[in-house]
Amino acid sequence: MGLVETATMSPCQKEDIVQGTPEEVDRAEEVRARVLGYLEQFCATMRDQRALYGGADPAKDAADRQWAHATRDLVLLQEDAAWWLRQKGNEWSIIKDIEKKARAKERAASLKVEAGQGLACPYCGVVLTPAPKRSRKCPECKAPIVVRTGGTGLRLITEEQAKVEGEEAKKQATRNRAVRWAEAVGYDRAAFEAREREMLASGQNWSPADVAWDLMNKAAVRAMKGEGGHLGGIYHSQARFLFEEGRPHLAPFQEWSRCELRGYRESGIEKVEVLGTDDSCPACKANSGRVFTVEEALKALPIPNPNCAADDKWCRCCWIAVIE
Repeated sequence: MGLVETATMSPCQKEDIVQGTPEEVDRAEEVRARVLGYLEQFCATMRDQRALYGGADPAKDAADRQWAHATRDLVLLQEDAAWWLRQKGNEWSIIKDIEKKARAKERAASLKVEAGQGLACPYCGVVLTPAPKRSRKCPECKAPIVVRTGGTGLRLITEEQAKVEGEEAKKQATRNRAVRWAEAVGYDRAAFEAREREMLASGQNWSPADVAWDLMNKAAVRAMKGEGGHLGGIYHSQARFLFEEGRPHLAPFQEWSRCELRGYRESGIEKVEVLGTDDSCPACKANSGRVFTVEEALKALPIPNPNCAADDKWCRCCWIAVIE
């Protein structure tokens, strides 16, 4: 019985070969499904070309490289597959032979890489000497290689690996940004992760941004109760957070402005002035220099300017005290 036939047997037939608990038999079915796709593609050809291995024909050598690369997936599954593939016939010997050759090629490539002679193609395993510094196609298999640099040095990866790494990097950057916003209002990473676990335990798919926003609201409540934190600074962080998320941010921005004005009033300041910047929009520059009493400013609330036309839509105006 061949490996493909063994892999496609029904659970009842398989029990003749797999000796073990029901859990082990179930595991065999799971492994069979994972290995089946590979076996169907390659085992038939392996049986028909047993003379391939050990030959010196260039065409056969090229095929050998192809099969060695293709069997890496099977090599990775070998420990799972070996305990239920009980056959000891020629097919199994061929797979073991291919595994041996694949490992030998990988060791040879590793030695060349360690010696600084090059890096292995992530598709076919051919060592490229010298290692490419830019993304290019492999001269052997013509597959597109992506070059990555970083803390681990130069790496060659597949396009699919690059896509996965890019998505993971985006997710990590988003998470790190959310953690920084939580830190800005007094919660460290440990507090962020603890709150994240609590929120996810509710069964909803909360994002890192949702966790950061929740902690910002908690910080605002604490500040209102006098339990720590600067309320105006928290409102400003909320406004900036919403702005960077592309969401409406005017309400917390206005609350920040009110907190600033109340702080001036509590300090005995009676008048304030609008101060623009060199890169303020025309509407904000027109407001710059206007003087208000604190009470007038609280009613008019010209900062943030509702008519701000800055390119990024973030008003840069601020209050300064007028000392007479």
